[in-house]
Amino acid sequence: SNAIVATACDTTRPLCFHWDERATNRDSPPGADGNESTIPADVAATVATFADVYELEVGSYRFQPPLPDTSSPGQSSSPKTDIYLADLGGDPNPFFGYCTTDDPNAFDQDYPYYDVSAYCVVDEDFANFGSSQTRQEFRDVTAAHEFFHAIQFSYDWFEDLWLMEGTAMFMEGQFRPTVEDRIRYLDDSALTSPGTPVDRGSGGFEYGAWIFWRFLVEDFGKLGDPVVIREV
Repeated sequence: SNAIVATACDTTRPLCFHWDERATNRDSPPGADGNESTIPADVAATVATFADVYELEVGSYRFQPPLPDTSSPGQSSSPKTDIYLADLGGDPNPFFGYCTTDDPNAFDQDYPYYDVSAYCVVDEDFANFGSSQTRQEFRDVTAAHEFFHAIQFSYDWFEDLWLMEGTAMFMEGQFRPTVEDRIRYLDDSALTSPGTPVDRGSGGFEYGAWIFWRFLVEDFGKLGDPVVIREV
């Protein structure tokens, strides 16, 4: 409740980033000093990373950008996709990031909308996840994965998890192919359990399904343009 909320918006892309500048709060990034006009290094790295992700997934691959959030509470004057930084890695159940929606159209029981706006939350510094990858590599694959969820929401946020998570995992490898965090999810996949339906969508198989999307892209297109996923 005592957060000093600072905001930096991309000047060329519809993205805004928000963080806590009060250094004593757990969610504030390293370098927070109470001055909203300065941008801590981890925030700057997050801004730059999402810019690169946007250029790949929307620019090069031509997916629809996330929908403007003009209908969400308090957002009428800022329709850009909001990305918040918080200490998710310090939670009892740590995780890298997530995307969800506060679009009121998503919860209309009489006339449900399938295409809704999104907002994302990512870890503020990626310092709590071990040394299997660098902090920037964790940031890279998290941004590629989570922003693709925001893109998916502009098509159909009710889609099956094996499609949602499988294609988002695939995008991790497209953005940073040398970061092999996605490989460990193949423990639960068609490669290790060929008798399990590829669309199981639970028990970790929703993530391991990325290998099926990789196969489709290679078989029906090319890695430089995953047109088959865009058409789906």
